[in-house]
Amino acid sequence: MAISVDVAYIISITMPINEKEKIPIFFSGSEPLKGVLKEAPYPNFWIDMSDYNSLFKKEDQLLSTPACSRDAVKEYCETFFEEYKNYIFRPFIYKDKTNTISNPPDGYNEKLITIQKEYRKFKRQTSEKYSEHKSLERGKGMTEEKFNEKKANTIEFINKKIDN
Repeated sequence: MAISVDVAYIISITMPINEKEKIPIFFSGSEPLKGVLKEAPYPNFWIDMSDYNSLFKKEDQLLSTPACSRDAVKEYCETFFEEYKNYIFRPFIYKDKTNTISNPPDGYNEKLITIQKEYRKFKRQTSEKYSEHKSLERGKGMTEEKFNEKKANTIEFINKKIDN
């Protein structure tokens, strides 16, 4: 089963050292994925979920596909998050009681506040546009030309926010 770099990282830092409870993580390289990280190479991690006696397990044995060490996965993922920090951040669980993965990345809270402000601003603008549109429907208020201009400005605003 394919897993994301985030899941691989979380497993690597929370996985017990005990071999019996260990979840083996495999890595088969990196490749660009359309629409992901501006098509930078994305790591292919996976977990073998097949039965011990399955054909897939036998193929892995023939190919000598070893599971990765948890430390190697952790180190790779941390380097990956650092390399692509403009597009992705190290995962965290807010108020994680174990304190294992509770630290948000640097600047996270500031970015969250900015996003919340932009969302409230957008919501307010959308609400105003809806009110103006309703008044246009009643034959009052702004002209259709003015409404279309404001609509185009809103779409441009949204597209700029998505690109950033």
